[in-house]
Amino acid sequence: MQQYPRLEVVAYEFGSDGSCREIGTEDLTASAIRALVAPGNLRGWLGRERIPLDEIIPSLSQEARKVAAAGDLYIPDLAPRFRDFAAEVREVGGPMALRDHLRSIELCRKSVSDAAGLLKCVLAAQVSHPGEFSHYADPLTGEIKAEAADQVAWGRIAHALIDAPDRAPATRRGGREQRERQIDEWDNQSMAPFAFGTVKEPWRGVEPLRYAEFISRGGIDLLSFVNGDQTKGFLEGKPVDTWLLDEAAAEFLERGPSRETRQALADAVRAWNVRQTAVFVIPDRTRVVPAREGVTHEGMVRWCRRHLLSTIEVYGGIQIERDRPHPLAIMH
Repeated sequence: MQQYPRLEVVAYEFGSDGSCREIGTEDLTASAIRALVAPGNLRGWLGRERIPLDEIIPSLSQEARKVAAAGDLYIPDLAPRFRDFAAEVREVGGPMALRDHLRSIELCRKSVSDAAGLLKCVLAAQVSHPGEFSHYADPLTGEIKAEAADQVAWGRIAHALIDAPDRAPATRRGGREQRERQIDEWDNQSMAPFAFGTVKEPWRGVEPLRYAEFISRGGIDLLSFVNGDQTKGFLEGKPVDTWLLDEAAAEFLERGPSRETRQALADAVRAWNVRQTAVFVIPDRTRVVPAREGVTHEGMVRWCRRHLLSTIEVYGGIQIERDRPHPLAIMH
């Protein structure tokens, strides 16, 4: 699928004085595809009722999101544009086929972008001693760990392979030393030889607009939202007085979405945020820590380059735009 249909529209903001300001072009393709995959959501897109905020916000720019949250977003001729888009989607195999295709493209782009970004960070990072931090961040996932090399489980697997070769066909040939060497080589190539340091920050609570989206989609558990919304690990404390936010959410849902109820919910969330005292840790991508003895900064950079090369090889079908530098350009 070399080319695929897109639903791009021009969005406007209605002012309280009756003015209409152009925001710019918004790409609603992803949200429109989700509506086509779940036909129960089509009434708003066909102009029969207002489109629920949580259906359209994921595709909007930051500026348009704020306008939409205030109830002032206007997109002219959306219904006929959507009908034309739906017809084009049917011609390329239907909404599910297009959804899967776009997901694969996004996965390719994000994987290469993340690998290139990791190499760029490590090239500029300062090497630090493991004792400088209480927690560390996994360079690939951002997961917060108590040790730079959290390899306890891998160590148990490695010893099992070495001590019980009869249960490990891939390592039968050769003696114990050869198996140890093979495992060590796999370890050095596959596992990141470093971790990022971390910094402590006070937790500032939840973002009102994202929380409004969460409860509009049926979310009711605040802690699941907090844990799912962040890759941060709480170091001290936890969210407090959560019942206040539960009451605000219940009132918002009972009264229904409107400019007044959204503003009331946002005010309640901000007031709740002020009460929070928890402290969390986040990755500090300017500091790298060796995960094992003998690892140098040059070794970390080499590992990141291999990781980028292998990522590009896996997602080799992706076409990199000509007006952007190739990710490998930062290697030089």
